[in-house]
Amino acid sequence: MERIAAAKREEIKELKAKLDITGITSRVDAIDPRPFLQRADGHMAVIAEVKKASPIKGLLCADFDPISLAGSYQKNGAGALSVITDSGFFQGDKDYLIRVKSMIDLPVLRKDFIIDAVQLYESVLLRADIVLLIAAMHDYESLLSLSEKARELGLYTLLEVHDRDEQHLAHDLPVQMVGINNRDLKDFTVSLSTSLHLIDGMPPGVIRVSESGISSQHDLSTLQRAGFHAALIGEALVSAADPGLRLREILQQHREVS
Repeated sequence: MERIAAAKREEIKELKAKLDITGITSRVDAIDPRPFLQRADGHMAVIAEVKKASPIKGLLCADFDPISLAGSYQKNGAGALSVITDSGFFQGDKDYLIRVKSMIDLPVLRKDFIIDAVQLYESVLLRADIVLLIAAMHDYESLLSLSEKARELGLYTLLEVHDRDEQHLAHDLPVQMVGINNRDLKDFTVSLSTSLHLIDGMPPGVIRVSESGISSQHDLSTLQRAGFHAALIGEALVSAADPGLRLREILQQHREVS
């Protein structure tokens, strides 16, 4: 995380030098992410990820086309999209978010390593609806400042936590969504047991999201029974021969057994 944070600090220096935040105001047309839960008809909603590569597994989708992928996700039942904009570690691109947002009508999460308020202003210009804050990269004061600024700018916040200490911070922050990442940041192993272990510590009133390692209807049903509202799925979709079809299969099978 420190290597990522150091790289982001250099990016932020460049961003502050070129981005004039004067006049950047609230996203009055931001899409409330809550309706995607209604569209799920009481079942788990899926936040489908537009993802080309990961620093752990490298290239995941050889024929990566973010616009086609986003359209397929929307057509096949996604409740929201996650678009990776980090280029240094995930081969993402900020332009992907702008292009995806222009052709779909689902809430869009900007997935990046946000550590400075200038990135929130930039997220408004990129037309994100939701921004990701990773608790492991911040202390409480930083999370409070950024989540308050996000709310001021009309952006919803997905706070990502990995353990009980990070989760405890969510109880006193103005965030609308809390995600439990099932990936261990020390050894990068993935287990749904992380979500199942931490679900009882979720603050009331937030959208509860499970992230990483979700690949089947069984996973969705297990998470729903535990009390989650949504799952963020990336690798299991983009590595499939037809990501949209794979999404539809998972959702249909989940609804048939729920």
